[in-house]
Amino acid sequence: MLKKFFRAILRKKIISIFIILAIIGASYFGYKRIRGSSNETRYVLAAVEKGTLIVSVSGSGQVVVLDQADIKSLVFGELKAIYVRDNQEVKSGQLLFELDKKDIQQEVKDAEVALNSAKAKLAELLSQPDAKSLVPAENAVAQAERDLNKAKENYEEITIDAERSLATAYEDGYSTVSTTFFKLSSHMEDLKNVLGTEEYAQKNISAYRLILGSESPFIKRLLDDYSVADNLFTENFVFFRQVYRDADRDTIYQLINNTLETTKAVSQALESARHMFDAISVESYGYLTMAPQIDALQPKIESDVSSVYSDINSLEKIKDTIDDTVKNTPQKIKPSLSKKLLNIPITPLDYISKEKNLNLSNLKGLENMVVYDIKNNKQDQK
Repeated sequence: MLKKFFRAILRKKIISIFIILAIIGASYFGYKRIRGSSNETRYVLAAVEKGTLIVSVSGSGQVVVLDQADIKSLVFGELKAIYVRDNQEVKSGQLLFELDKKDIQQEVKDAEVALNSAKAKLAELLSQPDAKSLVPAENAVAQAERDLNKAKENYEEITIDAERSLATAYEDGYSTVSTTFFKLSSHMEDLKNVLGTEEYAQKNISAYRLILGSESPFIKRLLDDYSVADNLFTENFVFFRQVYRDADRDTIYQLINNTLETTKAVSQALESARHMFDAISVESYGYLTMAPQIDALQPKIESDVSSVYSDINSLEKIKDTIDDTVKNTPQKIKPSLSKKLLNIPITPLDYISKEKNLNLSNLKGLENMVVYDIKNNKQDQK
């Protein structure tokens, strides 16, 4: 019984499957038929004819002017009336607005008053001088003559004083140079003793290097500064021996300047020697045979440094005195004196004439300016 039951069920499943497959196949072929007919290409035919192709574009935006100009009045003032509206079309020469004329009219009146006053003064200046106007002119001439005499006296006194100062400065300069070179010879001798002996110029350098090191910057600086000082001293000492006390002032000035330069170079070399001894003093060097010589040289160099500074100050003071005297006198006096001589009138009438000419020039300029202002203000009112 069971076998028959299962066979019946299996038979019904097979039949159901075939029915389903048949439905799917029929649906597929029906869909293809419908789809194929919908994709069929179709053409629309028409006769060729000539016409106008119309294409429209829509959008939003803002309209702006191509050229924009700011309109300003030539004069300042309050607006009395406006004769145009916003975005109104205007033409050249059209009245746009009107200013209040009260302030401009007042300016015109003030300018006319100034013009009349200037014309009155002009007429007064063109008239002949009277006795009343001669009095201040005579006083001015007398005062100018007194100023001239005083200026001449001052010029002579200053010139004499300047000449005395220059003569003394050149004389003192030569004496100071002589004394300085005598001291410089002693300072250079002390520097040579610091470096070595007469037979061996740098004999002591090896001992200094044992104490401070072979690359010590103190030793290198001393050697460089001594070389510069020695060259300047040798060159300028030869020049000094060729210049006498009665040489011309330009030569004496050059001698003073060269000596000052040499003294500064020697001072720098002495300073380098002092710095080297200061560095040695904090090291242990008592075991060296030249330790007593180092102890003797150090205070000697200290004394030389103080002395050479005094010589520099003396030479700079003399050089500054010469420079200031030559610069300030008498060149600054001569132009002022010549100006006073040219500006002094010969007579009171000449004085009045000169004053009138000056005032006339100023008044004419004022008159032209006032007339110009009046014309402009009247034009603005229009």
